[in-house]
Amino acid sequence: MSSKGKFEPTSSEINLGFEKGQSLFERKESLEIELQTIINLIDKAEDFDLTYKQSDTPDDFMCSSDVDIKEDILKQVANLAESMCQVEKIKVKKLYAKDRLIQNSGPDWRKGRYMYAISAITAFIHDIDSYISTARSISDKLCCVIAAMNGEKIIAVNKVNLEREDRYVSIEKYKTRVNDESNPRLIAQRSQEWHAVRKEAKVTGSTLYGAIGCDGLAKQKDHFEKNICGIPEKEHSLEVKAAMKWGTDNEINAVSTIVGKILPVFEAGLKFFEEGCVRVNGDKGNVVSPDGSLRRDDTFESTEVVIEIKCPTLHVHTELPSRYYLQCQTELKALDVRRMLYVSWTETDTTIFRMELNDDLLNKALKVAEDVHGSDNPKKPTRLGDAKHLNTDLNTDLKKKSNEVKILGRVSSCQQMSLGENEYCEARFTSVDLISLLRELYQCTNEKYELLREKASEAVVFLLADLDRGWQKNAVRCSPIAWFPKGYSLDCETMRFIAEEVHTRCTQTGINVPCQSFDGQWHPLVVRSLDGQPLTAFQLQKDLWTRVEKMSKSALLVELKSMNKNVIVMHITDQNNRSKQIVATNGGIALPRFRKLIQKKKIQKTMFRVKRRIMDLINWCVKFSQAMSMTKPYWMNLKI
Repeated sequence: MSSKGKFEPTSSEINLGFEKGQSLFERKESLEIELQTIINLIDKAEDFDLTYKQSDTPDDFMCSSDVDIKEDILKQVANLAESMCQVEKIKVKKLYAKDRLIQNSGPDWRKGRYMYAISAITAFIHDIDSYISTARSISDKLCCVIAAMNGEKIIAVNKVNLEREDRYVSIEKYKTRVNDESNPRLIAQRSQEWHAVRKEAKVTGSTLYGAIGCDGLAKQKDHFEKNICGIPEKEHSLEVKAAMKWGTDNEINAVSTIVGKILPVFEAGLKFFEEGCVRVNGDKGNVVSPDGSLRRDDTFESTEVVIEIKCPTLHVHTELPSRYYLQCQTELKALDVRRMLYVSWTETDTTIFRMELNDDLLNKALKVAEDVHGSDNPKKPTRLGDAKHLNTDLNTDLKKKSNEVKILGRVSSCQQMSLGENEYCEARFTSVDLISLLRELYQCTNEKYELLREKASEAVVFLLADLDRGWQKNAVRCSPIAWFPKGYSLDCETMRFIAEEVHTRCTQTGINVPCQSFDGQWHPLVVRSLDGQPLTAFQLQKDLWTRVEKMSKSALLVELKSMNKNVIVMHITDQNNRSKQIVATNGGIALPRFRKLIQKKKIQKTMFRVKRRIMDLINWCVKFSQAMSMTKPYWMNLKI
C-alpha cells in the first residue's frame, strides 16, 4: 500500500504527525509564541529608562512595571540558555559524525569520498559556533540589565579579583569574624582535618550514588572495600586523574564567575561563603562537602542557597547529570535549605541550574545506604540481590528528576586574577538600548529555529491500488492518498501509528483495504504488537530460541523446574459454543534432583536383575522337581 521515493527539497522539514517529541506544527507554534513574547517585551520597553545607583536598594525605586519587565527578561535569559544547550547537543553529534567520516576517509579526507559531507558538517558547526557566540553576548547584556535593576554590580570583563569582592567570603576571612572553631563548616577543604572528618564517614555526598549500587555492583564493592574494610582505593587512570586535577584547579574560576556574574542577576543581596564539611542529620557516618553557600549575613542561620560546582573537561553541562542528583540533595538536607544552584563551568561558558529539595527520593536512597553500610557488622555486597529492583527504580527516578531541573541561564565564564581592580558594567540603560538588544534577541531566535530544523530527505507515499496485476497505458490502477516527508530514519512504532491512521481514514470514508504491502524494514508491523509481543507462532519460536540459546544448562533446568508450578485454568469456547476447560499443572510436585534420580534408576536396574535371577532359579527348581518325581532320587540312597 505504500512506496518510498527520493526527492530534493530545499526547505521541507520532517512532518510525521506522530513524532515522539514536538511535531512540526507545534515547533512552528512555539516559535511564534517566542517571537510574540519578545515583541510584547519591546512594547513594554518603549518607556523604559534605567539609571540606577549601584549602592541603592532596588526595592526603593522599582515600580510594578519594572518588576514585570525584569521577570520577562529573566525568562528570556532562561530561554536563551535552553536554546544554546539544544544547539550544543547538536554540535556534539555533528563533531562525532565528522570524526567518524574523517577516520573512514583515508590519509587525506579532502580527496576522499566523504569530502562533501565533511565540508557540509564543518560549515554547519561554524554556524552553530556563530550562533552560540551571538547568543552568549546577548545573554551577558541582558544580565547586565537585570543586575542594574537589582542595584548590583556585575563584572564587565572576564577577570575577577576575589580579594576585592565584598560578595566573597573565604573560610580564613570568616574565621576572624566568628569564634566557633569546632564547627566542621569552618574546616578548609582538602586540609588534613577535613580528610580526617571524611575518613570517619561511611558515605559522603559524592559517593552515595555508587554506595547504594546505582553505578553497578563493581563500584559498590569498591566503595565498601575503601570505606568499610579500609582497603586503599584503586589507582585512577591518567584520564581520570587529569579530569580531577582540572576540576580542582578551576574551581576558583567557577567561584569567580558566581561572584562576578551570577549573584548580581539571580541571587541579588546574597554573599558567597566557602564551606568545609557538614554532617547529614548530625551523623558522622554521612558527610557532605558543598562547594559554597549563599547567605544574607555572617551567621550560619542566614544560609539560603547551597552551591555545587562541576568543571567538565569537554563540554559544559546542558542538563543536570543524574549521577550528581543525590549529592546535591544530601547537601540541601545537610545545610537545611530549600534550593541549590548547580554551576557547570568551562573556559568559555557557565550554565546555572536551580534545584529544590526532594525529601522522598533522598530518604529512599539513604534507607538503602543504611541497609548496606549502617549495621555494626556490615557484609560486603556480592550481588545487588533484593535491592536490584529498588536500584532500578531509583535510577529511573533520578533520571526523571534530573531532567526536571530547570536551567536559569548561561553566561560567559570568568577567571580569577590575583592583582588589579575589578571592572563593572555601567548601570545605565535607556529604552533605546533595551529595544536594540531585544531586536537582536528576536533575530537570534529565528536563527536558533533554523539550526534546530529537522530537514526531510525522503518521502513516504501511500498508494491505494486494486489487486489486478495487469497494465495498460491509459488505465489508472493506483492513486496516492497520503504522504509525508521523513528523515534518514523512522522507527517502527511511529510508522505503525501512521499506517493505522491512514487505514482508519480509509475505513471512515467507506474504502475497504483488505491488505497492505510495504518495504521489508516495516516487517515488524506484521509480526509484533505495539508493546513488542509476537503475533505469529513462528515469531514466538524465534524469540524463544533467541532467549534460550544464550542460557546455561543450570539456568534451563531452573526454569523448567519452575514452569507450571501453579495450576493454570483456561476456559475456551469452540465454534459450537461449547465451553471447554484446559488445566496445566505439574501437580505442584518438585522435580527430583539428578543425584537422587540417577540413584533411583540404579536401584531399579539392580532390583530388576535380582528379580530376574530369582525367577530363573525358581523355574529351574520347578523343572528339577518335576524330573525327580519320575525316578527315585539318587540322594535317597545316601547315608547321612
